[in-house]
Amino acid sequence: MQHYTFGDTDLAAQRLWLLASVFEPSSSQLLRTVEGAGELGIDLGCGPGHTTQLVADHVALERVVGLDQSPRLLEQATRERGGERLSFAECDVSKLPFPLPPAGSKRSPPHPHGP
Repeated sequence: MQHYTFGDTDLAAQRLWLLASVFEPSSSQLLRTVEGAGELGIDLGCGPGHTTQLVADHVALERVVGLDQSPRLLEQATRERGGERLSFAECDVSKLPFPLPPAGSKRSPPHPHGP
């Protein structure tokens, strides 16, 4: 299994929160430009789910799933953000298939701050 460059510790989660808070305005602005509704949105490498939540908040999707390889960050994402439309699953996103049922999909723009 590959690992996060900065690990998946509490300190790493705080760093991800800081990055999310810095980029939230521009990410939200970008996500508001995604047109049309869809069945499923997928956030690859979701970490603690900050961007996954933004996708759910700004894009008309029936559900949004965040995928990540870190059980620790997924537990945090599920605890803080999980719900009816928003869920999380453990997955190495560099390997197919993803642990999701088939669905119609629409690509969203890449993160404005890089991969």
